[in-house]
Amino acid sequence: CDVFTPSVAPEVVQLAAVNELKMITSEREAIAAWGADAPITKACQAIFARAKAVIVGCGVAAGSTAAELTSAVIGGVLASGKRTGLQALIDGKSLFNAQPRLLIAPKHSATLAVATAMDGLAAKLRAIALVDGPGTTDEAAMAYAKNFGSKRIYLCDPGVQYWDTTTSKTIDAPASAWVAGLFAWTDTEYGFWASPSNKEFVGITGTTRPVEYLAGDATCRANLLNNANIATIIRDDGYRLWGNRTLSSDAKWAFVTR
Repeated sequence: CDVFTPSVAPEVVQLAAVNELKMITSEREAIAAWGADAPITKACQAIFARAKAVIVGCGVAAGSTAAELTSAVIGGVLASGKRTGLQALIDGKSLFNAQPRLLIAPKHSATLAVATAMDGLAAKLRAIALVDGPGTTDEAAMAYAKNFGSKRIYLCDPGVQYWDTTTSKTIDAPASAWVAGLFAWTDTEYGFWASPSNKEFVGITGTTRPVEYLAGDATCRANLLNNANIATIIRDDGYRLWGNRTLSSDAKWAFVTR
């Protein structure tokens, strides 16, 4: 679930309606649904950079205040019975025979209210919520992780960088969509029981802050983050996801299971 700018003028190609659930199987379909420059389209492109995935997505309107946008992303049920925001994903099975197993709300999930809503939705769908950390410091990521104790949340920090061909410059982006692509690729390549950790990303050129990784050193920053149940991104023969732990407070569910 992410934002886009809905069509308003009749001469403009009509995009998906706000809160309309769409099944996306290619970059072309994402652009047709939400427009080439929409954050939700960029998230789909990040997933497709690594995986041939089936995406069930819901776009909410851009341009709201931060508080209104948080509420729009979390979503709910209207008087008509229509679900909105993240809650619309519940209808994926009924509409498309595609039940979401990996949940993302890029950048928005760094907001506690959104991440908490994703946790509840993940439990209902028996899914994993891939949550973005604050992307500022290790200490801030660790503090954010302490808000949760759920086996359904996989937290990654910091964000990533990639080259954007539209603006011809390096862009900072939340990690969650790229992590979702890596999860989906791992499921296809190795099976859903395989760990996504130490698998290589495709398409990223860096991280939004340096993450020190020294093989065999338990005190390096990457391993300290892992010890706080936070996945991170290391550079070791390419950029790799590093970490296989959920935020579960129960040691039985400490590691990602699908």
